[in-house]
Amino acid sequence: GICYVNFDSEFLNSTCDVLPEVAVYSIVNSLVEGTEASKVQITVNGESNAVYMEKVDLSKPLKADMDWTS
Repeated sequence: GICYVNFDSEFLNSTCDVLPEVAVYSIVNSLVEGTEASKVQITVNGESNAVYMEKVDLSKPLKADMDWTS
């Protein structure tokens, strides 16, 4: 039940005009909604020991959280 998604390092360096949690959970929520997965493991260059924009810990699979997309 885990969907694995791998991004290159640009994912961590990209800037967007939304909160980091909104960016990450938009990905997670879309993948959980569109697949049979219940969690999403985001990796960067194959490594899961990353933190997105110093806010979102990517070291463990993430469950959908619709609070960030409303």
